[in-house]
Amino acid sequence: MSWLAAIGYVASALTFVTFCMTAILPLRYIALCSNVAFIAYGYFAHLYPVLLLHLFLLPLNGLRVLELRKLIGLVRQAGEGEVPIEHLLPFAAKRRFAAGDILFYKGDPAREMYYILNGAIRVDEIQRDIGPGQIAGVIGVFAPEKKRPWTAVCKMDGELLAVSNEKVMQAFYQNPRFGMSLARLITKRAIADMSQ
Repeated sequence: MSWLAAIGYVASALTFVTFCMTAILPLRYIALCSNVAFIAYGYFAHLYPVLLLHLFLLPLNGLRVLELRKLIGLVRQAGEGEVPIEHLLPFAAKRRFAAGDILFYKGDPAREMYYILNGAIRVDEIQRDIGPGQIAGVIGVFAPEKKRPWTAVCKMDGELLAVSNEKVMQAFYQNPRFGMSLARLITKRAIADMSQ
């Protein structure tokens, strides 16, 4: 086998590996390696469509890596949260909120859990503020009827990450540390609510 064919096989194998991965950040790193291998293969084999495709994909994959790492950095800067959610970041939707916005009303269907990046959410029924590095809406996600037990109002402008119930439950079953942290958080809040 020639060295050129070997590069082609390595590039193809790396692409295959990306389809087997579920973690987004490692997937992007492997995709970058695949792009580099295909660029070399396309150049030396004079396969210009392959070369051109991967010349475009390389910076795109690089940009996605930078975006994800920036988002992880934002979460870490927001403070030490009670629940490790880094592995949920690829599935989270970033949203802005303004002071006075209603995040959810009591009785609404609980379809998402929220991680506060900055700003603050007020839950008047239990006299609680939820700020950076903390989670809001978790009790509704695990409630038997999947309904919000309280109304949450945005105290000030800020940003949050919204994660769907499906992704929360998937992480709960797949990651014991995440599941235990959520169980502790829910228990801690329930105990605090009973003492008021």
